[in-house]
Amino acid sequence: MTETTADIVIGLGNVTLTDDGAGPLAAREVARRLAARESAREDSREDSRRATTVVELGLGGLALMEAMVGHRRAVVLDALRTGRVPVGTVVELPFDHLGGSLHETSVHDLSLSAALEIGRIGGLPLPDDIHVLGIEVEDVTTFGETLTPAVADGLDGLVDRVLDLLASSDRPSRRTRQ
Repeated sequence: MTETTADIVIGLGNVTLTDDGAGPLAAREVARRLAARESAREDSREDSRRATTVVELGLGGLALMEAMVGHRRAVVLDALRTGRVPVGTVVELPFDHLGGSLHETSVHDLSLSAALEIGRIGGLPLPDDIHVLGIEVEDVTTFGETLTPAVADGLDGLVDRVLDLLASSDRPSRRTRQ
């Protein structure tokens, strides 16, 4: 069995669908800031088991679950369209309240909960500690590579929240299972 190691940040979305690109764009900024912090340290020989992996994915479900294999903690960044909070608001979702995806149309896009259950049944080393952070969006259907203004303004808040989570590895968090 593979040993679980570092944290992973996963930016989920499609950067060619206006605000749906918020997850990947936030992940890019997280990676940029982490690299800047690392290069600013005098001793950059940090234990590789503590390093953070940052990736972008265009699909959820099984692809999302597979990206988490071998990591001790995962932070998923995505666009949300709830209509309950103002556009640009950062929201942390309780894992047990996650529903399906707008694009969930095949076995490749199972819900995250279902994909994780399949992975665990298969004995994959998946994180128990999963945070799902989103930003309320306005437009996820128009082709375009620019975020709407309110989402662009809120992106720094999403990035800051991710960096806070990564810095607080001992803080209690929502668990995906008991």
